[in-house]
Amino acid sequence: MRIATWNCYRGGCLERAEELRRFTPDLTVLQECARPVASKRSEGRVVWFGDNPTHGVGVVVRGAFRVAAGPVDASFDHSAFPAVVTGPTQFNLLAVWALPRPSYVRSMSNALDVYSAFLKSGPSVVVGDFNCFAGWSGNPPTPRHVKLAHRLRDEFGLVSAYHAAPRHRAEHGDAPTHFWLWKETNPYHIDFCFVPAAWAKAIRAVHVEPFSEQAWRSDHRPVIVDLALPPGRRRRALTSVAAATR
Repeated sequence: MRIATWNCYRGGCLERAEELRRFTPDLTVLQECARPVASKRSEGRVVWFGDNPTHGVGVVVRGAFRVAAGPVDASFDHSAFPAVVTGPTQFNLLAVWALPRPSYVRSMSNALDVYSAFLKSGPSVVVGDFNCFAGWSGNPPTPRHVKLAHRLRDEFGLVSAYHAAPRHRAEHGDAPTHFWLWKETNPYHIDFCFVPAAWAKAIRAVHVEPFSEQAWRSDHRPVIVDLALPPGRRRRALTSVAAATR
């Protein structure tokens, strides 16, 4: 199974998802995308969340996968949205676009409170633009991102796919997923995919596209997570896919 997440910085949900087709993702989570036009063709293939028709969160699936909106809590209308993915691999999904309400980390912590039962009801994936990273301290009493990661691990049994990937080397630093002010000199790793710890050994690779403003038309870069789930489901190695797009 291949998961992609990308803050695409505007554009139609389906059109922007199409720009990732060369990576052959089974599941794509997009932030800041416009609401797609409903059609029979898109039923079960896309769900979209948000109150601004031009800036929301979209989830698009392909192949044998299907997606449906999960139990949205009306008291929490931003930063994280539930969906249910079915197909060869079935799991609950929390699609993330963290907003500073009151802070990025606090909004994510609140989202985990709201959707705790949903995430604990079965295998779950939390993925998207967290707008925070391990070195981010924020303003007191904002908790650090590292505490959020620890909560995802300790309370929900989830690990960062990027950091659990076999080729990750902490001493080399994390590949930037966001370039603040669109500048290569302002790199941050703030887009994540947290998967069940039981899936950690199935992570084949995690690829982050490099800086290239003209190519992607966004200050974020796509993150592609390759998992060997379920057993026997053959996919091309992610490194080969990345090499083929160079």
